[in-house]
Amino acid sequence: MVKRVIPLLVVALFLVLAQFVSAAAPAGEGKLEGTLINRTSGSTSSVSDQPVVLNIYQGSALIDSKSTRSGSDGKYSFSGFSTDPGYVFEVAVHYEGADYYSDPLQYSANETAKTVDIEVNDTSTTDEGISIMLAHAVLSKNETGINVSQYYFIANTSDRTYIGKPSATSGGKNETIKLTMPGGATNLQIAYGLTDSDLIKSGNNLIDTAPLTPAGREISFSYRIPASANQLTWTFNYDVSRFDILTSDPTLKLTGDKLTAEQPLAISGKTYQDYSSSSLVAGVTVAAQISGGSSGSGNRSGWVWLILIPVVAIIAVVGVLAAKRKNKPVTAPTGGPITVDLKEKLLEEIAALDDDFSAGKVDEKEYNRLRAEKKRKLVTLMEIQAEVQNKKE
Repeated sequence: MVKRVIPLLVVALFLVLAQFVSAAAPAGEGKLEGTLINRTSGSTSSVSDQPVVLNIYQGSALIDSKSTRSGSDGKYSFSGFSTDPGYVFEVAVHYEGADYYSDPLQYSANETAKTVDIEVNDTSTTDEGISIMLAHAVLSKNETGINVSQYYFIANTSDRTYIGKPSATSGGKNETIKLTMPGGATNLQIAYGLTDSDLIKSGNNLIDTAPLTPAGREISFSYRIPASANQLTWTFNYDVSRFDILTSDPTLKLTGDKLTAEQPLAISGKTYQDYSSSSLVAGVTVAAQISGGSSGSGNRSGWVWLILIPVVAIIAVVGVLAAKRKNKPVTAPTGGPITVDLKEKLLEEIAALDDDFSAGKVDEKEYNRLRAEKKRKLVTLMEIQAEVQNKKE
């Protein structure tokens, strides 16, 4: 499954410097072609006559879109657009009810042609390949209660896109992912990975109805637990490789028969106590008894704590990737060495984007796209830094 994760992470860091311009893309000599490739073993489904869209961005603004359909051999092509280095391109394909995207693309100086193949998959209604590869919860406490921010990487190890089945609570839609929050959770805020049009909230369950491709999906959200709570419980509906609970409040102590207190982690200048649980089976409940707890964390909003989630996820993601990529050289992008300033810039951009979305300044689709892009850049940066550090050691 890790091999499916890597394409989500590898995005050129120099995209951070793209500028915001709202003009439409001019004509030019640009060409982009490729082939739709069905990666489902033994598939007899056709990749001909499928809708393919080329989205053109400048900074965060979608300035143009071009549409075509694949030929009888699955091939598609676009031409006649500008390849200005300031433009970012994305190919999108809608196949058998699911959406597939290329990584963001840029043309270098004097480059006019690119080839980008898009992998698609047949669909399935069985969830045997679905599991939670990574799960994290970050806790803080103040006078209003316990703030919890959660991150999940949902893995699909099959070679088919999971479309789910209708359930009693999904209103006729197909249920694909069900995540269960602790009892008493309120003030739910979705960060990314879930959309209002696809999400159903039923009690403490978050039910997603969007298809889950073999690329998997990252999901993050936050909620609040009453200050009087003395226990948090998480029930997992899928097998879980590892679940970590982290808190930077030194007086907030957790215990539980499925929890192990790990060595503290230093993340972005703060120290977090890490409580972990691994190799959990579907249906298991992890209970964390709470002792201590102070209001020293201050009045931090859920959005501020969401900023920490990508950093927390990096700790586990980088470790997984390092095991698979230790024999593969990693080089820094052109334009100078990687610095902490770039990492801080990305964190600041994510924080500003969260604030804009919370204030209604950015629509949901654009917010999800931009946040995923910035987060992938951050993970790539951290991955390269980890590789450099390993070489030094």
